Amino acid sequence: METNFSAQVGQVTQYSTLNLKEKTEHFSSMYGYPMVSVDKGSYVVDAVIESGIDVHREENCHNVQVGRYTSIADKVLFMGDGNINTYNLLP
Repeated sequence: METNFSAQVGQVTQYSTLNLKEKTEHFSSMYGYPMVSVDKGSYVVDAVIESGIDVHREENCHNVQVGRYTSIADKVLFMGDGNINTYNLLP
């Protein structure tokens, strides 16, 4: 699944989220899940989240978080497709 998102300069004045809005059989339990969080003063020119959330929902609980006063360049790809071993990162 790919989700395109952008936030123009001056558009985000407080902490905001982009929630998963598709209500299908694959996403019924994930409806409303915050895919992206952007804090005030930040902007994103044009980005894409590539996710395996539609394939392995239980294993792909991720969220892109952009902090305050951050700028993200044009055509940035965030990958959270579930093919990354994150289990060994925690002690």
